[in-house]
Amino acid sequence: MSQGARKPKTSNTAQDIAGADQRISARLRELAERRAAIDRDLLTVAAQKRAARTAPTVREAKALSKYEHIREEEQFWRTCRRLPQRHLRVLSGRHPRQFLDQSQRYGLSIGGKTWDLAAVMLELFALLAEIAPWYRQWEGLPRDDAALLVGPNTAAMERVRIARARLLELELQQRTREVLPQREVREGFNELAGFLRAAGERIGREHGPAAGQILEDALKQGERMATKVCRPGEKLPADKGPGPGQAAQAGK
Repeated sequence: MSQGARKPKTSNTAQDIAGADQRISARLRELAERRAAIDRDLLTVAAQKRAARTAPTVREAKALSKYEHIREEEQFWRTCRRLPQRHLRVLSGRHPRQFLDQSQRYGLSIGGKTWDLAAVMLELFALLAEIAPWYRQWEGLPRDDAALLVGPNTAAMERVRIARARLLELELQQRTREVLPQREVREGFNELAGFLRAAGERIGREHGPAAGQILEDALKQGERMATKVCRPGEKLPADKGPGPGQAAQAGK
């Protein structure tokens, strides 16, 4: 088994690996029994004919082929727990230092001179189960956004991730109406200003210009505040207010 530095395995993963050992041992015993059941005389004759480059009979060739397949599988199960790391380098195209880093970061048995196929497979299953709840939160993201989750761990990338997370939080707040878009707030202020202006006009007619001017001044202050809150430097359009008929109704 790989001796590279790595995170301690959880008890469940350790139990799974112990179970894999038992299954491999059981499979080796089964293969040994099948190999012992092959007719030794047929094997001997088939081997002699192969050495003499003469064709064996169908039974002899079948017995020899069965024996060789069993031996190949036995060899695989005996070595799969201690495969040379060079095999992993060929498969992945990665540098041994990357194996050591991933071994320490993810708890995989790939950091030493040999690697354990059974352990790595079970450790990957455990890792996938661990990140599955987190991954489901991001399944609906566009590919570019999902790529941020597995990008390089640099300071710049971390700032991008934080900014993207804030945007997602804001989008969620807008969907749940905890935060309103500026456009809706501006339109709401504008509509309210229209009703208040209509009411001010009626107050001016019924109670004198001074009373109407008080409401008009308050309305202008409210417009300035709305402009500052919604979009600095942008005036609210004045043509969004209620028409003359609506103004009359507002004053009733």
